[in-house]
Amino acid sequence: MSKLVVYGTPASTYVRTVRLLLEEIAVDYTLHRVDILNGENKSAEYLAKNPFGKVPTIEVNGELLYETAVITEYLDTTLADRKFSFSELMLQARMRQIIGKLGRNPVLLARLYKSCWYQQKFRCKIDSVAKLNVCT
Repeated sequence: MSKLVVYGTPASTYVRTVRLLLEEIAVDYTLHRVDILNGENKSAEYLAKNPFGKVPTIEVNGELLYETAVITEYLDTTLADRKFSFSELMLQARMRQIIGKLGRNPVLLARLYKSCWYQQKFRCKIDSVAKLNVCT
């Protein structure tokens, strides 16, 4: 696979989600910063990559994908042999259900994160977060 390009801003939780997965998979990628605070995501150049003007967008072999859930499922399937997904269909459906709700409700995300159930079932490797260098 050729080198991946992630378009977005490091401050975005959605961009961080994609980058965290890439770090866990240990895939080389380039972050192409999109300054959403200054409207770069609404430029004609970026809208040609993502017609909704949202981040992240990834480019793989000249093909573009957007929407965090779609991107992470693609990366997990193609680069990690579904290591980060459930094998049982009902658990896959529940995972998609939770992802769909979290994308629309950050308060729910905070509640879920604080719960013991989340920390036991979906705990991520914290050391990978440090590699993302969110502040730069």
